Amino acid sequence: MKNSVHPDPHTAEIIKSVSLLVEINRVTDRDVLRNLNHAVIERMRALDRDLVYSFRIGDKVEFDGRRGGTVKGIVEKINARTVTVGVDFGRTWRVGASMLRKSADNDKVTV
Repeated sequence: MKNSVHPDPHTAEIIKSVSLLVEINRVTDRDVLRNLNHAVIERMRALDRDLVYSFRIGDKVEFDGRRGGTVKGIVEKINARTVTVGVDFGRTWRVGASMLRKSADNDKVTV
């Protein structure tokens, strides 16, 4: 039996990305590049929307604060592009979903 090597999915994704970038660098028509740019932006917006809705009210979350350190809180509201996180003493932060991560101790709580 022949021994085949299967690269992990992350490596395969990197190889596809590099190939795509090489092809993009060959494009010389500005309109084509502009259309590609619009398509990429729309795809990123769709991914952001999906990410926002992966959170639920009451989830315990954390994010890296502006001054370093980890800020922990509870999801209070889910907006179109951000998530409102309640922290201590009634303060809230509106945080982009890509900056949030669910806390390890993510038992839902009542807000």
